[in-house]
Amino acid sequence: MLELIATLIILVIVIQFMAIVDEHKRFEKLERNVAEIINNELKVDRDKRKGIELKNIDLSNITMGEQWDKVAEEDEEFRKSNRTLNIIEEFWDTVQARLGILQKVGIYADEVMKHYPEHLKKLENRPRTKEIE
Repeated sequence: MLELIATLIILVIVIQFMAIVDEHKRFEKLERNVAEIINNELKVDRDKRKGIELKNIDLSNITMGEQWDKVAEEDEEFRKSNRTLNIIEEFWDTVQARLGILQKVGIYADEVMKHYPEHLKKLENRPRTKEIE
């Protein structure tokens, strides 16, 4: 009888231990899932902070003259736009048209982006305020 009680006690201890181990495994899985979600959110946040990424488009069938006409067309559309979203859309169209000019002479978007920090540095020393005489 004593052996039966000892066996039952050991069985209860083993079952409790297995439950603890199982709970621990579930907790570890939950921790991994939470860590993955946090990492994904941080990646999205980093991507958002990365800023603007310029892209080239296929201009293989476009002449330089046609691209300059596109610049003029987009400038005119930008000048005439009057709603916020339309103004922003047309602004980006003017940027893309000018990027096309650079592309036609062999300067691609990645190179433009590489030199963007130099532009930011230049802006630090160029405030656009009128001095009052």
